[in-house]
Amino acid sequence: MSHVFPCLKKLVVHTLMDKYQNFCIEEAQYHIRRAQELLTDGLNDPKKYYEEGQAFYKVMAKMFPLIVLLQQCNEPQPHDRGTEDSLSGTQSSTQSDSDNSLFDTLPAH
Repeated sequence: MSHVFPCLKKLVVHTLMDKYQNFCIEEAQYHIRRAQELLTDGLNDPKKYYEEGQAFYKVMAKMFPLIVLLQQCNEPQPHDRGTEDSLSGTQSSTQSDSDNSLFDTLPAH
């Protein structure tokens, strides 16, 4: 029964906090667990722990440009009216409106 009170207290505290405070608490808990892991598992075999960390960071360094590109593709692109207005003024007078309809139907990325 004594284990119920800490769980209940944690639930109440998390309910009363806003999402920013909750985020900070969860981040601190993550880093505390990582520090405990480093001080126990890491110090038991520091060379192995070091090599695993280096391998992980090498993979992440290779993937970082892809992650940035994917993030940029998922962000909504701002609509720049100034560029559109300046381009419409430079259209050839022989171009018809039907020539532009292809660009209106293409999805924006």
